[in-house]
Amino acid sequence: MTLPRAGVLLAAVVLALYAITAAVVLTAPYGDPFNVIARLTALWGFLALAIAAILTPLLREIMMVFGRPFLAVHH
Repeated sequence: MTLPRAGVLLAAVVLALYAITAAVVLTAPYGDPFNVIARLTALWGFLALAIAAILTPLLREIMMVFGRPFLAVHH
């Protein structure tokens, strides 16, 4: 099942947010690589929580955009 155009656009925006976050973290100077990994994964986790919180009230719209049930998109 292919995604509708709006679904592809929304997925691209979400991936762009992850890429921007990674670019900001990876361009900052840090001494310890474990600090960079911890910071990046923590920020990605917060970003995932924010996206999930924003999408949760929009169950019907998510179904129309992605053509799949909300839980399939959410998980």
